[in-house]
Amino acid sequence: MKLTNHSTKVIGIGNRYLMPDESTELTDEEAQLAAIQHYVRLGLVSVGDGAAEFQAAVDAAVAAKMKEAEAKATEDHVEAATENADTGTEEPTEAEPKATKADAKKAAKNAAKNANK
Repeated sequence: MKLTNHSTKVIGIGNRYLMPDESTELTDEEAQLAAIQHYVRLGLVSVGDGAAEFQAAVDAAVAAKMKEAEAKATEDHVEAATENADTGTEEPTEAEPKATKADAKKAAKNAAKNANK
């Protein structure tokens, strides 16, 4: 089976080194190594004879990353909405940024100043 290095780095496989844009023959056992499979998912290498297999692996990795990012964004949004529902506050918008500690200190200082008048 053919392994092609599409990265800009040298990749070590056993006692061999694969330079960028070079290919080498792998045994089926070597192709199933976790490190090789990880490099394929990252799009650094392709295993097989065709560019179609490489493109399919890259597309699958991109789709997985997009799905993961969407799930995280949805999870964060649900978490923020649940947190706000528990406290009875509204989620701040872009025009209404969250108050910082400095803002809270300034407000407390002004309130103390106004109380002394």
